[in-house]
Amino acid sequence: MINITRIRIKNFRSIVDETIDFCDVNYFVGKNDSGKSNVLKALNLFFNNETDFGHPFDFSVDYSKFAKKVAKHAKEITISLDIDIPGNYIEHGVKTWTKVWRASGLHCDNINSIFASNSKGVTFIRRISYFYIPAVKSNEYFKYLLTQVYLSMAKSANNRLKDLNDKYSSELQSLTQGLSQQIHNILKMNSAIQMPDNLDVLFRDLTFSTSDKVVKEINLDQRGDGIKARHIPSILRYNQDNIERGRPKKSVSGTYIWGFEEPENGIEYLSCFDMSDELFSYKEYCQLLITTHSPVFYAKSKSENAKCFFVSKTENGESKYDCDCGPATIDEKIGFMPLISPYIEQEHSKFLEKEKELKSKLKDISHKYHEATGKLIILTEGKTDVKHIKFAFEQLTLDQNFLNRIVFYDFTNSGTLGDDLRKLLIQLSKMPNSNIIIGIFDRDKHMEEPDSGKPYKALGNNVFRFNIPGLVNSERKIDDKICIEHYYTNSEIETQTDHGHLYMGQDFDELGRSLDGNYFYTDYAKNSVDPIKIIDASDKHMNKLQQNSSTITKDDFADYVINHPEEFIFDNFRKIYDVIVQIAEDGNNSQPNSTT
Repeated sequence: MINITRIRIKNFRSIVDETIDFCDVNYFVGKNDSGKSNVLKALNLFFNNETDFGHPFDFSVDYSKFAKKVAKHAKEITISLDIDIPGNYIEHGVKTWTKVWRASGLHCDNINSIFASNSKGVTFIRRISYFYIPAVKSNEYFKYLLTQVYLSMAKSANNRLKDLNDKYSSELQSLTQGLSQQIHNILKMNSAIQMPDNLDVLFRDLTFSTSDKVVKEINLDQRGDGIKARHIPSILRYNQDNIERGRPKKSVSGTYIWGFEEPENGIEYLSCFDMSDELFSYKEYCQLLITTHSPVFYAKSKSENAKCFFVSKTENGESKYDCDCGPATIDEKIGFMPLISPYIEQEHSKFLEKEKELKSKLKDISHKYHEATGKLIILTEGKTDVKHIKFAFEQLTLDQNFLNRIVFYDFTNSGTLGDDLRKLLIQLSKMPNSNIIIGIFDRDKHMEEPDSGKPYKALGNNVFRFNIPGLVNSERKIDDKICIEHYYTNSEIETQTDHGHLYMGQDFDELGRSLDGNYFYTDYAKNSVDPIKIIDASDKHMNKLQQNSSTITKDDFADYVINHPEEFIFDNFRKIYDVIVQIAEDGNNSQPNSTT
């Protein structure tokens, strides 16, 4: 693939005289009406004799009103492209292709003069295809894209399309034989309906039938603009592939350039990240020029082979293109930073507090496992997990010598680690450890990817993590999203204490009302709560229907279990113990893995 390395534009719209150096991916950012689209439109003029989609060149409109007047010289628009021909071609190096337009139309094209008379270079650069994607992705534009699908297919699968066309024409003539006979009887001539040889008109009226988890069988033109826009890169890439498949053997491969206007239009903010990643990934197949207001897109300019231009206007209205602005500066210039700075400050404060908390816990944990060697340091997401596992091990008949090696991190006075446990384990895996450190996670939120053939993940330096093993019985399935309390039976979970009991999802009807009439769960109908979900007093969706209603927290339940062990069965906790034993056996022999 060849690349355009530089473009020089003179007297086109708001551009008087600008030279811009390109790389693989080029972002143009600026306020509305700054002229960021004019580079893309200039290329559209150069390759397709259009400016915007469906708008042919009009000198009276496209000639810059800021152009300097030159006596006895006709008004001209000039666009020059520096094209880097790869070294594996005879006439390699940078070639400058220039076109000049006057009021009468295209005035000059130097393509035949930049190569030797017998050179194939002209054919080479004429295989550059420029696809312009407008800011407004209208239905008419999608009709155009589908036409291009047909034209690209015609090059790669012409015979197959002809066979299908012939078959359809034959069936159509068979169905309309009566009409043909009637015409023959009256006019004494043969007349039969047939399909056109060129199917591009037919393809214009085709559409995509789309479906997802929510909506089945709906046409794309009935979808929102964002869904439509997400189809465009795939269509363009498909057309490119068809063109390449259809080119003659040993012929020069094509070069493809996309001029993509405001890809974020109509796309919700989170989906913009996916769109940005997708577009950036196509740099291997085409050169990209993208206009945007979104930092999600131009932040990619920090990557290798990417560049960002900030577009602004001078006092007299000329567009200028500055490539020395970094994303942070651009954020400020387009007014993005003042918008998000309060949130950044808020999140930064939270981060500092969280960092302080993690450092404190890391120091505490480090002190504990440095007190002795050969220990197994157990870390869990929350304090109730520690309470249940530690107490269950005490109730079971287990190897006491092995149990003496286990040190549980006590969360009584330090709250819970939650998702921060993952980060903490990674930090611990970066330092040598004489003890084995094990992080234990529930199965209700995030499943840790284990090592092949193992029930755990080795992070390196004797640090491990695993999810509590799944259960298979009359109340549990292996893929159930369970937490530590699910190691007890449902009836044990709902044990009545002096202060109430825990609820489960199965205790509520389809409207969210508890079967005992005491509570209303406001989010039940919306999310179809899992029947085994444990709902405690801390759940914000729990609302009293009866004044004297009471329920308990998971911590209250853990304390009740510890004080009434005779009411509970602890056999399921052997599964956790067995994983810890396996880690202990494998630990010192495990090779450090990457801490990802």
